[in-house]
Amino acid sequence: MSDPFVPKLPSVEFLRANARRRMPGFAFEYLEGGCNSNINVRRNTDEIREIQLQPYYVNDYAGANMKTELFGHTYDAPFGISPIGLQGMMWPKAPEILAAAAHEHNIPFAVSTVSTASVETVCELTEGKAWFQLYHPAENELRVPGAHYTSGYAHVRLETHGDSQWIIDTSANDSAKHNADDRPSDLVIRSVDRGSARVQDDQALHS
Repeated sequence: MSDPFVPKLPSVEFLRANARRRMPGFAFEYLEGGCNSNINVRRNTDEIREIQLQPYYVNDYAGANMKTELFGHTYDAPFGISPIGLQGMMWPKAPEILAAAAHEHNIPFAVSTVSTASVETVCELTEGKAWFQLYHPAENELRVPGAHYTSGYAHVRLETHGDSQWIIDTSANDSAKHNADDRPSDLVIRSVDRGSARVQDDQALHS
């Protein structure tokens, strides 16, 4: 992997603060928030921070190798970009940008069932190596090929454009409650200018 370090954004905290400034408020809350009291969001971060690395000084160092083989493909890192629905709401062509970046750095990219980019576009950008997250529908009539966003239809489209992997999502048996969706918040109107979102200070709506 090439070094993606950007001096102006040296950590996730800087990235988060930058995203908050540049994204519409409701879109940032959708991306940042979890369900109910965000307990698992905090737990995920806390558990990662509990991992400690043990340095060994005054030893020969042959370099670090994070290459990982998974499903017959060797990736440059043991992690990838997870599926997020409605990414285009957060930034213009966000899934296309992330898919291209994942392919460039040779890490997995998973496209959401409710992505704002088509399966065909993502497969083209990743040369058919994209992963597909499937929210399997409960209705029998939606499981057959030809229906939109179904296992059969998606399977045909994916196999046509590459050897993609599947992620079967089993976490959506009931509606999730996002507290941020219920509370009043300021909605700052932003416009898109030449591919970048810029805050327009001329209008703010209060719900």
